[in-house]
Amino acid sequence: MTRKIAFLLLVSVFLNVFPCYAEETSNERTKDTPGTAIFVMAVPMKLQVEEQNHVQEDEKWHSQISYPAISGLADKKAEKKINAVLKEHGTTLQKKFVKEAKYNTSKVKYELISQYTVQETKSPYFLVTFFDYLYQGGSHGIPSYQYVTLNLQNDTILTLDQLFSQEAEYKEALQSLLIKQIEKRTDAKALLQDEIYAHLQIQENQNFYIKPNGDLVLVFNLNEVIPVTTGFMEFTLTTKMLDEVALSYQF
Repeated sequence: MTRKIAFLLLVSVFLNVFPCYAEETSNERTKDTPGTAIFVMAVPMKLQVEEQNHVQEDEKWHSQISYPAISGLADKKAEKKINAVLKEHGTTLQKKFVKEAKYNTSKVKYELISQYTVQETKSPYFLVTFFDYLYQGGSHGIPSYQYVTLNLQNDTILTLDQLFSQEAEYKEALQSLLIKQIEKRTDAKALLQDEIYAHLQIQENQNFYIKPNGDLVLVFNLNEVIPVTTGFMEFTLTTKMLDEVALSYQF
């Protein structure tokens, strides 16, 4: 019971006030807790969202995942593919977690909780945010975020490279913008030394989302670049900033 209370408090903290290295603070992030009530305002009229839940329990572990199943897209094959991706996020975590939890020899009960919200984003996109919490002993668990953006114009999942022209060296340009943001912060210089800069790379499956005003936000979870105690890293790249490095940003 104590750990469940701690988890709820942690969710509240990370959804509202977790450390952030964004160029400017994001006020658009929803403060609603995961669930279905938010869909009334956040879901475009042609889309319907039904929450799916899957719970597994054992004396050594507890796993609870939820994910959205969407309907209403014109392309039913694309709809099926997108739903498979949304489902796969939680089920993949669950399978890996259960496999590892079976070897739990400690007196501590392992926990996996994966929840989601639908957040406001730039039209014609549809943004699903997954919040995952993994506890495998110790003083606290490990939270993480994963963002999935749907392009409602062509019923596909949006990837970062689709936002830029094929000719643009967007990875290098984006990385240079991230480094500039970090170097503006005196306190960050002590934390982000040369060896950590080397790990700050734009990945093929880079975690990102788009704000309602069109700004691009790149996201790095705990332990991806810096120690878990430092918190999440988010970098907000405005359209003006992207124009300055000659990136053809097509949000």
